[in-house]
Amino acid sequence: MAEHLDIEDVLHYSVNHSKNYVDPDTGAHTQTIEGLWSHVKDYLPSHGMKPCDLVSYLGAFMWVRYCKQRKLDKFIYFLKCAAEIRPPTYFQKLPIAENICSHTTNNENIHDDDFVEV
Repeated sequence: MAEHLDIEDVLHYSVNHSKNYVDPDTGAHTQTIEGLWSHVKDYLPSHGMKPCDLVSYLGAFMWVRYCKQRKLDKFIYFLKCAAEIRPPTYFQKLPIAENICSHTTNNENIHDDDFVEV
């Protein structure tokens, strides 16, 4: 199975467990991945998860773990990442003001100075 790993930037070592649990030459062992998998299984719902949702759960697990390891506030960091991907658009006026003006039948009662500019 190891010979089929074509992933770039990933080191993969095999361990012959019939001889030892830690490879004396490379120091490779399975405790790290087994421990990580244990945390993943604890994070996944115990009932009712569809196989097609596994990718979403794994992504959420990785996000929470990344933020926790770096002591980041998950919500604030999410907003920063979202702003990098899709920068905020700045409006002259709030969008709700435009909707109110266009749907009001008596437009003469609404003035531009009734709305706060942002």
